[in-house]
Amino acid sequence: MRSIAGINCYEMGRALQYVRVQNSSSALSSLFNSTDSIEYYSSPVVLSQSSTQHTKTQLLLINFQRETDPTGIRSRIWEVFCDRATRSNFIKCINKSQGVDISVLPTIYTRNRQHPFWLSPRGNGLDCHRTWEALYLDVIPIVWNSSLNSLYVNLPIIVINDYSEITEKFLLTKLREIVFQKRNKWPIHRYEKLKFGYWRRLILSKSRHAIRTINRENQCWRAKRTRNGHGY
Repeated sequence: MRSIAGINCYEMGRALQYVRVQNSSSALSSLFNSTDSIEYYSSPVVLSQSSTQHTKTQLLLINFQRETDPTGIRSRIWEVFCDRATRSNFIKCINKSQGVDISVLPTIYTRNRQHPFWLSPRGNGLDCHRTWEALYLDVIPIVWNSSLNSLYVNLPIIVINDYSEITEKFLLTKLREIVFQKRNKWPIHRYEKLKFGYWRRLILSKSRHAIRTINRENQCWRAKRTRNGHGY
């Protein structure tokens, strides 16, 4: 799917598009007339607003593999929030199996989208595709304070320092804040950051290619011939 940026597993793109179109109340116009803009995007207030009207909703979804984290934070989160003896009513825990079955992804996304918040701790790397999946589906991801914070500016993402901050009161407060911002169309959320075009323009604006028009295909070919005069 050409418009899905941020998703490092491209096979997820088609399922995301399907769920988004099925739940879309409006189609947003292309930003900056970009040819790689998102064709359909759920009205950002739809899911969040409906959640505030049902306070008994399980606000937070925890759905990840515990093994894909070298720091152990995922396992600790599961112990704290998902143990049957201590589990809170506002949290839904669903264990995630290994691998990706593309055929059932739309069903999984539709199920997970019922929860306005997704917990998105780091996995094998510092970033996590779950964060970006959530944004595409109008879900609010909760991430940890890290060197990636600059990527999250002007996006409806909750950044925390520790999982102890997560309480029902905290989530309801954040949900109402974000819904208010969306409903009143505050110029805060820049959804163009979910598009390839935004990042391509940003990268090119900082590079030598920004000052002139060149044949980039030839430029890349020449770069491959500069190491000791041989190709590599």
